[in-house]
Amino acid sequence: MNHQPEDPETRLCSPDEARDSVQRFVALHFEKTDHEHARFTIPVDFYRDDDVLLMKFIDHAEDIRTRIVAAEALLRECRDPVAYAASNAPELQSLVDELDAALAEGGKR
Repeated sequence: MNHQPEDPETRLCSPDEARDSVQRFVALHFEKTDHEHARFTIPVDFYRDDDVLLMKFIDHAEDIRTRIVAAEALLRECRDPVAYAASNAPELQSLVDELDAALAEGGKR
């Protein structure tokens, strides 16, 4: 039974699949005979070809990174008005502390 999505554009590559693909590329490059080599087909198989899987993984990682950067920008944008409001409403200080902690955590990447 085939559980693959019909649209190859919706196909995501998991970190485990990406690692396996890299290992097959390394085996191919160093001509290791005891390991499976990178998989390529013509026409392309969007669900199996290692080059396609790695590009999917990179695209997905790039999309996630873009979203993280946008979320961090939104956190910074929200922090100043909340901090100003907290100066007049001490019960909001915990929200300012949470925003500061989230921004500090984001800066550790």
